[in-house]
Amino acid sequence: MSDFQVSPDDPYFGMRPATCMPDDCFCEALRYGEWIRQPANTWSNLGFVAVAFLIVILVSRRKGDESNRLLLFPSISWLFAFGSLLTGVGSFFYHASFTFVGQWFDVMGMYFSITFFLVYNLDRLYDLKPKKVYLIYFAMNGLLGLALYAIPEARRYLFAACVLIMIASTFYSQWKLKTLVENKYITWAIGSFVVAYGLWLLDIKHIVCEPNSLWQLHSVWHLLGAVSAMFIFLYFLSEDVRETVSSGDVKKSPTITIG
Repeated sequence: MSDFQVSPDDPYFGMRPATCMPDDCFCEALRYGEWIRQPANTWSNLGFVAVAFLIVILVSRRKGDESNRLLLFPSISWLFAFGSLLTGVGSFFYHASFTFVGQWFDVMGMYFSITFFLVYNLDRLYDLKPKKVYLIYFAMNGLLGLALYAIPEARRYLFAACVLIMIASTFYSQWKLKTLVENKYITWAIGSFVVAYGLWLLDIKHIVCEPNSLWQLHSVWHLLGAVSAMFIFLYFLSEDVRETVSSGDVKKSPTITIG
C-alpha cells in the first residue's frame, strides 16, 4: 500500500491514495490541488454512461418481445446497464481523485460489466430466469470485490481472466445453441477492445505520452471500451431464440416460457 501523502490543501487530503500513486497513474499529468486530477481521462468516461442510457432506451422500446431473452426479461438487461453506469461513474471518480476508494469503484464497474456476459451465457444455456441471474451475478461480484480490497495488485489479472472466460463462454454457448445472431457485432466488439487495449499499453508504459495534452490514449481506451461494450450487448440483443441454424438451414426452436 502506498504511503504517498498530498498537501493539506488538496481536496483529497487524508484519503488513502490509489496504488498507482504517486508516479504510475497513466500518462496524463496529475493536477494536485484540483478536484479533477486528470481531466481527459476523467470526462472520457461519460461514454459508458451514454451506453447505459442507450441500453435502457433500446430495451424499453422492445421489452416483452419473445424473440430475445434480454427483451422478454428486461430486468436482466438492466444489470448490464447498471454495470456500464458503474463503470463510467467509478472510473470518473478514480481519475478525478486517484484515491483507493475511487480505484475500487473503477475496477468494480469493470467487473460488473464483464461478468454480466458470463452469467448471461449461463442463462442462455440453462434458462436460469432473472432471480438466479441476479443471485449469481451479485455473488460473483461480491467475491471479486473482496479480492479487490484484499489484493488490489491482482485486479488487472483478474479482469483479464474474466475477459478471456467471457469470450470463451460466448463462443461455447453459441456453438451449443446455434441460434440466429448477428456475428458482425461480436467481431466489432473484439476488434474495438483489441485496439483499445493496445492504446492502453502505449499509455501506461509511456511509449506514446504527452502528459499535459488533453488528447490522451487512455481516454481513447475509455471511449473504445464503451463502444466495445455496446457492440457486445447488440450482439446478444440481435439473437433470435426462436430460430436455430443447422447445416445452413433455419429451424424453429421452442419459444421461451415464463415460469
